[in-house]
Amino acid sequence: MSKTDAREKTFSLTIGGAPQHLISYYKVEDIGQGCLIRSPSSFPELASLNISPGCPNKTSPEKSK
Repeated sequence: MSKTDAREKTFSLTIGGAPQHLISYYKVEDIGQGCLIRSPSSFPELASLNISPGCPNKTSPEKSK
């Protein structure tokens, strides 16, 4: 997928005072073809993620520069 075809959608939330982001990329055609009918919360793979308690409090590489 080229950069001109790609669209980006970011979902952000704060856990323990630290911002967390889920970034998804898709094509405009995906919308018309019904490929994006599921919300992130409907994916069991996301719901079952084990996030270590210390992970949300770690500084991202971008912030440490």
